[in-house]
Amino acid sequence: MICPDCGYENIPGADHCDACGQPLAPLSTPDPGTDIERRLIEEPLKDVGVGDPLLVAPQTPVGEVLQKLVDAKVGCALVADGDVLLGIFTERDALRRLNTRANELSQEPVSKFMTEYPQVLDVSDNIVYAVHAMNQGGYRHIPLLSDQKIDGIVSVRDILSYMTQCLPG
Repeated sequence: MICPDCGYENIPGADHCDACGQPLAPLSTPDPGTDIERRLIEEPLKDVGVGDPLLVAPQTPVGEVLQKLVDAKVGCALVADGDVLLGIFTERDALRRLNTRANELSQEPVSKFMTEYPQVLDVSDNIVYAVHAMNQGGYRHIPLLSDQKIDGIVSVRDILSYMTQCLPG
Protein backbone atom coordinates (compact mmCIF):
# COMPACT_ATOMS: atom_id res chain seq x y z
CA MET A 1 0.00 0.00 0.00
CA ILE A 2 1.57 3.27 -1.10
CA CYS A 3 1.32 6.20 1.29
CA PRO A 4 -0.41 9.14 -0.42
CA ASP A 5 1.57 11.60 1.72
CA CYS A 6 5.16 10.45 1.21
CA GLY A 7 4.97 7.73 -1.46
CA TYR A 8 6.52 5.02 0.73
CA GLU A 9 5.41 1.48 -0.13
CA ASN A 10 4.04 -0.15 3.03
CA ILE A 11 2.99 -3.74 3.50
CA PRO A 12 -0.67 -4.41 2.67
CA GLY A 13 -2.98 -3.85 5.62
CA ALA A 14 -0.63 -1.48 7.48
CA ASP A 15 -2.49 0.96 9.74
CA HIS A 16 0.18 3.69 9.56
CA CYS A 17 2.94 4.55 7.11
CA ASP A 18 6.28 3.18 8.31
CA ALA A 19 8.08 6.19 6.86
CA CYS A 20 5.98 9.20 7.86
CA GLY A 21 3.46 7.80 10.37
CA GLN A 22 0.35 8.97 8.51
CA PRO A 23 -2.76 6.82 8.98
CA LEU A 24 -3.42 4.39 6.16
CA ALA A 25 -6.59 2.74 7.50
CA PRO A 26 -8.95 4.93 5.43
CA LEU A 27 -7.27 3.62 2.27
CA SER A 28 -8.17 0.02 3.05
CA THR A 29 -11.65 0.57 4.44
CA PRO A 30 -14.12 -1.30 2.25
CA ASP A 31 -17.38 0.28 1.24
CA PRO A 32 -20.10 -1.13 3.49
CA GLY A 33 -22.54 -3.37 1.68
CA THR A 34 -25.34 -3.18 4.23
CA ASP A 35 -26.68 -0.74 6.77
CA ILE A 36 -25.32 -2.89 9.60
CA GLU A 37 -21.84 -2.90 8.04
CA ARG A 38 -22.02 0.88 7.65
CA ARG A 39 -23.00 1.31 11.29
CA LEU A 40 -20.21 -0.96 12.51
CA ILE A 41 -17.63 0.94 10.48
CA GLU A 42 -18.88 4.50 11.00
CA GLU A 43 -20.63 4.72 14.36
CA PRO A 44 -18.80 5.29 17.65
CA LEU A 45 -18.99 2.95 20.62
CA LYS A 46 -20.94 5.52 22.62
CA ASP A 47 -23.88 4.82 20.26
CA VAL A 48 -23.99 1.21 21.45
CA GLY A 49 -25.27 2.36 24.82
CA VAL A 50 -22.24 1.40 26.83
CA GLY A 51 -22.81 0.50 30.45
CA ASP A 52 -21.46 1.90 33.65
CA PRO A 53 -18.73 -0.43 34.83
CA LEU A 54 -18.57 -2.08 38.21
CA LEU A 55 -15.54 -0.41 39.79
CA VAL A 56 -13.52 -1.90 42.63
CA ALA A 57 -10.34 -0.87 44.40
CA PRO A 58 -7.26 -3.08 43.98
CA GLN A 59 -7.26 -4.07 47.66
CA THR A 60 -10.90 -5.28 47.61
CA PRO A 61 -11.07 -8.94 48.67
CA VAL A 62 -11.70 -11.15 45.64
CA GLY A 63 -14.58 -12.87 47.44
CA GLU A 64 -16.32 -9.50 47.81
CA VAL A 65 -15.74 -8.77 44.12
CA LEU A 66 -17.26 -12.12 43.17
CA GLN A 67 -20.36 -11.31 45.23
CA LYS A 68 -20.61 -7.89 43.59
CA LEU A 69 -20.46 -9.52 40.15
CA VAL A 70 -23.30 -11.87 41.11
CA ASP A 71 -25.38 -9.07 42.66
CA ALA A 72 -24.92 -6.76 39.67
CA LYS A 73 -25.42 -9.63 37.18
CA VAL A 74 -22.32 -8.62 35.22
CA GLY A 75 -19.32 -10.54 33.95
CA CYS A 76 -16.49 -8.25 34.99
CA ALA A 77 -15.29 -5.51 37.29
CA LEU A 78 -12.78 -2.79 36.49
CA VAL A 79 -10.04 -2.48 39.07
CA ALA A 80 -9.21 1.18 39.48
CA ASP A 81 -7.50 3.71 41.66
CA GLY A 82 -9.87 6.64 41.29
CA ASP A 83 -10.21 7.25 37.54
CA VAL A 84 -7.03 5.31 36.73
CA LEU A 85 -7.64 1.85 35.30
CA LEU A 86 -5.30 -0.75 36.78
CA GLY A 87 -6.89 -3.93 35.49
CA ILE A 88 -9.98 -5.97 34.81
CA PHE A 89 -11.32 -8.96 36.73
CA THR A 90 -13.61 -11.19 34.70
CA GLU A 91 -15.50 -14.44 35.06
CA ARG A 92 -12.66 -16.07 33.15
CA ASP A 93 -10.12 -14.75 35.65
CA ALA A 94 -12.21 -16.32 38.43
CA LEU A 95 -12.35 -19.66 36.64
CA ARG A 96 -8.71 -19.73 35.60
CA ARG A 97 -7.01 -18.16 38.61
CA LEU A 98 -9.27 -19.04 41.52
CA ASN A 99 -10.98 -22.15 40.24
CA THR A 100 -11.86 -24.55 43.09
CA ARG A 101 -9.81 -22.48 45.57
CA ALA A 102 -12.24 -19.51 45.51
CA ASN A 103 -13.24 -19.91 49.18
CA GLU A 104 -9.66 -20.39 50.31
CA LEU A 105 -8.51 -17.27 48.41
CA SER A 106 -11.58 -15.11 49.08
CA GLN A 107 -9.75 -12.65 51.37
CA GLU A 108 -6.89 -12.04 48.95
CA PRO A 109 -6.92 -8.69 47.09
CA VAL A 110 -8.48 -8.75 43.64
CA SER A 111 -5.28 -7.19 42.27
CA LYS A 112 -3.59 -10.61 42.62
CA PHE A 113 -6.05 -12.16 40.17
CA MET A 114 -6.94 -9.34 37.76
CA THR A 115 -5.67 -8.96 34.23
CA GLU A 116 -3.34 -5.98 34.29
CA TYR A 117 -3.34 -3.34 31.56
CA PRO A 118 -6.33 -4.63 29.61
CA GLN A 119 -7.06 -3.64 26.03
CA VAL A 120 -8.95 -0.34 26.12
CA LEU A 121 -10.74 1.78 23.56
CA ASP A 122 -11.99 5.33 23.51
CA VAL A 123 -15.75 5.97 23.54
CA SER A 124 -15.28 7.75 20.21
CA ASP A 125 -13.70 4.70 18.52
CA ASN A 126 -15.87 2.98 15.95
CA ILE A 127 -17.77 -0.17 16.89
CA VAL A 128 -15.76 -2.24 14.42
CA TYR A 129 -12.60 -1.67 16.50
CA ALA A 130 -14.25 -3.30 19.51
CA VAL A 131 -15.49 -6.22 17.42
CA HIS A 132 -11.99 -6.69 15.98
CA ALA A 133 -10.26 -6.45 19.38
CA MET A 134 -12.72 -8.87 20.97
CA ASN A 135 -12.24 -11.35 18.15
CA GLN A 136 -8.45 -11.11 18.11
CA GLY A 137 -7.97 -11.15 21.87
CA GLY A 138 -10.80 -13.49 22.84
CA TYR A 139 -12.29 -10.76 25.06
CA ARG A 140 -15.93 -10.34 25.98
CA HIS A 141 -15.50 -6.93 27.66
CA ILE A 142 -13.45 -3.86 26.79
CA PRO A 143 -13.09 -0.87 29.12
CA LEU A 144 -13.77 2.48 27.50
CA LEU A 145 -11.89 5.66 28.26
CA SER A 146 -12.58 9.29 27.55
CA ASP A 147 -9.73 11.73 28.04
CA GLN A 148 -7.75 8.86 29.63
CA LYS A 149 -10.44 8.39 32.32
CA ILE A 150 -12.77 5.42 32.74
CA ASP A 151 -16.01 6.20 30.95
CA GLY A 152 -17.74 2.86 30.50
CA ILE A 153 -17.45 -0.70 29.38
CA VAL A 154 -18.69 -2.46 26.28
CA SER A 155 -19.45 -6.15 26.09
CA VAL A 156 -19.99 -8.47 23.18
CA ARG A 157 -23.59 -8.74 24.39
CA ASP A 158 -23.98 -4.93 24.13
CA ILE A 159 -22.74 -5.01 20.54
CA LEU A 160 -24.95 -7.94 19.56
CA SER A 161 -27.97 -6.24 21.12
CA TYR A 162 -27.19 -3.03 19.23
CA MET A 163 -26.77 -4.91 15.94
CA THR A 164 -30.04 -6.76 16.50
CA GLN A 165 -31.83 -3.42 16.92
CA CYS A 166 -30.36 -2.33 13.57
CA LEU A 167 -31.92 -5.22 11.68
CA PRO A 168 -34.90 -4.32 9.50
CA GLY A 169 -38.34 -5.43 10.56
